[in-house]
Amino acid sequence: MDFLCAPIHPLLLAFELCLLLRLNLKMAVSAVACKPRLLSSVPASTFTTEVAAAALGREVEAVHCVQATRALDQSDVTVFEVVSTTPSPAPLLFLHKYTSLAAQRVSRPSRTEAAWRATARSFANEAAFLACADVDALRAAGAYLPRPIVVSASSGPEPSEDQEIALVTEFLPPAEWQQVHVLQEAQALTAVCWLAAFHAHYFLHPPLAGTTLLDSGGWWKQRPDLCDYGTLPEVYVQMLRTFGSDGDRLAHGEGRVLEHLTRISLPAARAWLKSQLEPTGRRGSLLSTLVHGDFKPSNVFFRAGGGVGEGEPSMAAIDFQWAGPGFGSGAADLAYFMCGAVHASLLLPKRGPAAAANRHFASQLQPCRCGALLEEIDSDLWLVAEYFCALHHRITTATASTTEDGTPAVDKAACWDWPAVLRLFKLELLDYAKTAIPYLHAGMTASDFASNAHRHGFLMHEHDADVLMWMCSRAARYVSELYLNDRGSS
Repeated sequence: MDFLCAPIHPLLLAFELCLLLRLNLKMAVSAVACKPRLLSSVPASTFTTEVAAAALGREVEAVHCVQATRALDQSDVTVFEVVSTTPSPAPLLFLHKYTSLAAQRVSRPSRTEAAWRATARSFANEAAFLACADVDALRAAGAYLPRPIVVSASSGPEPSEDQEIALVTEFLPPAEWQQVHVLQEAQALTAVCWLAAFHAHYFLHPPLAGTTLLDSGGWWKQRPDLCDYGTLPEVYVQMLRTFGSDGDRLAHGEGRVLEHLTRISLPAARAWLKSQLEPTGRRGSLLSTLVHGDFKPSNVFFRAGGGVGEGEPSMAAIDFQWAGPGFGSGAADLAYFMCGAVHASLLLPKRGPAAAANRHFASQLQPCRCGALLEEIDSDLWLVAEYFCALHHRITTATASTTEDGTPAVDKAACWDWPAVLRLFKLELLDYAKTAIPYLHAGMTASDFASNAHRHGFLMHEHDADVLMWMCSRAARYVSELYLNDRGSS
């Protein structure tokens, strides 16, 4: 704890403050309206009264540790209260997230070099995202996230041996914000609306050129070394044996996964899938947005008790380590979310008030844009339909007539039709499944599967057989519907 509260050398502090003035960084008076302070040489493990005062733009009497440092899998987190000379209606609580690549290497020597580089790159990526994110605009759009006040990085986007990253963001108190292990219907709908707001914002306001984000968002898109795709059939057969009667359902259920896996050339299928997900031409650039990249239960918080006042957010998202560009309405986030976050019952055909409301919404759309939306609302892809309706509404009601890249908003909105979004969702689910099945399920036993249900951070398809079967059967169906049909017609 002491190293977190160590004072900054006065000369170093003076240098940093002069640098801030030279860069003309204006600090807002309010703690809830300040821009993050970008630091490069202040020790990443330090959060003092001086740093807090400079970041918040107000006098600070003290910084108290109110929740002891917890060592997580890849970082250390500490909760601080900032005591300001200016009265505040509520305690100013902040979460300090710190990671040292050198310290991690010592504590986890068995990790590969590729794994270390990916971890280091992901933390630098989160720092880059928070440094450039317009948090006020995102919150106004309906994508709430804790506000960063300090972003400290000891190196650039490429990892180095001594890399240190520290982020200080608003803290979400457990009395007000809670996490759930499995999302039920109301929570899933809230999360889908958050994704639609996030994607619509970056669709209309692309990140500034020159930002050092990943080339594409999503952890599963970063490392080809995660698995040998040629082991897909072998891993699938192992899964059949592991899950007994559930394995029989997997083998003979919808999609007949093993049959499709043995009919395709995996290298050719990978090349085809990559070509389908690369933005090409003007329409491809217009469909680009930013994706969260790891949108799962452990990275979202919901308001406790369900009581939300007017204008207050009902959900917040954290952990933008894998945020980056996404092609196709952010469908990568949605496919990952449906495989990894929601209760299996939500992957069944849906009929109810929400579907009825969306049928009314879909009936108001132009037929060429609506496509088969009315049919899909009642299928097991009803959450995709919910997402499309929310996304389409946010885009078409955007107040800006011209987006930041100079394209009229109406021209961009015209690219988003239901058939296009649905196809991209199917492609992104395939793209995720091709990595998730061999990487996350190889060697997994039934006891592993059961124990994962009680461990923080695990995805639904890692501990719920029904969700795993849904992901596999959907992937098999899309291999046949998209890849084999394309190959047959070519």
